[in-house]
Amino acid sequence: MSGRQDQGVRQIHPKSLALIGDEACLEMLALARDLRSGAVPPEDYNQTRLGYRCGASCCIAGHLRRRLSWETYAKIRGGWVACDNGIVDLFASYHPSDPHLAADAIERFVFDCSDEPWKV
Repeated sequence: MSGRQDQGVRQIHPKSLALIGDEACLEMLALARDLRSGAVPPEDYNQTRLGYRCGASCCIAGHLRRRLSWETYAKIRGGWVACDNGIVDLFASYHPSDPHLAADAIERFVFDCSDEPWKV
């Protein structure tokens, strides 16, 4: 055993896992990475042209719908309708349009199961 400690490794919050499942949590983290790195082109930030009505610049729900199977996406939608623990706020369309802020909010929900993931 090396005695080395893993630093910087974060665990997905058990409540987030129970609420939306591991596939969705991992895809949300991948989306956060892509938003932060610029892998999601700016013209793809506004999802209204793809049929998602919120029109938010960083429509997390729209990006996830494109990435997940319908069954997994429906589970997330059921979770955000059925609970009041941050997933509702995560997908609200009135949040800032900065991709880095959206990535931070995703991570606060997945890692901390934050009730207010857009608040620092």
